[in-house]
Amino acid sequence: MAPQSTKSLFPVNRVTDPSIDFVEALQEDSNMEVDWLFWASKLTSRDEQLYCLERALYIHPNSREAADALRQLSQTTQSAHRPALVARRRWVTFGKSEA
Repeated sequence: MAPQSTKSLFPVNRVTDPSIDFVEALQEDSNMEVDWLFWASKLTSRDEQLYCLERALYIHPNSREAADALRQLSQTTQSAHRPALVARRRWVTFGKSEA
């Protein structure tokens, strides 16, 4: 049996309010992994970065740089959603003393 190629699906664009740079990247429509890695490093929106990294992986499925960046983006997103630890305090109320 011949090994099957596992070509990933074309990335889904989830960006609802694109930046000017992201629009430029889409218009450029490069077929080079390095271009999409560049755009991912330049953009600040998580969804825009995600699209660019997925596009780089689509072009080169074995890209270590794209996979590492995607993993790092995923980890920073998960840590941002973790609940903050809140110090527990004993609340003291101060009132008027009754005579």
